[in-house]
Amino acid sequence: MIAKGAVTLLIDDLALKSKATGHSIMLNSDELAAISVGFHSIVLRDFVSQIASAAIIVAWDTTTESHTNEPEWEFLFHCRNAAAHQGRFHFLNNQPRHPASWRGLQIERSLEGRDLFRADPGNAFLGPGDVILLLSDLEEKLKP
Repeated sequence: MIAKGAVTLLIDDLALKSKATGHSIMLNSDELAAISVGFHSIVLRDFVSQIASAAIIVAWDTTTESHTNEPEWEFLFHCRNAAAHQGRFHFLNNQPRHPASWRGLQIERSLEGRDLFRADPGNAFLGPGDVILLLSDLEEKLKP
């Protein structure tokens, strides 16, 4: 079917369905493949950053009843805000209002505009692995 310019059922299942139009949006797989291969390090780094950001956002949103002003929770709060706002720290008014620290890392107003993950990995505030450690540490705090 592909050779005839049609869509196979396998690819159709992966098409981006539109509720607004009732149709599927087909992506040009040749272009996607070329970008993925040609710029694989950038694509993978951004993909990992997006997953790490999503994990932070979900962790914050699913633990609302446990939030305190403890430094680790404040740290997660500001990382969540950065993750949800184009991956950069942005502070309102007098933020951070409470100490925000975790494992020797501290969030301060001087981080304004700095990338949480997406910058050159050597220049990013956190590495994706830090998310796992942070969430694991906070999970330990939640245990009775």
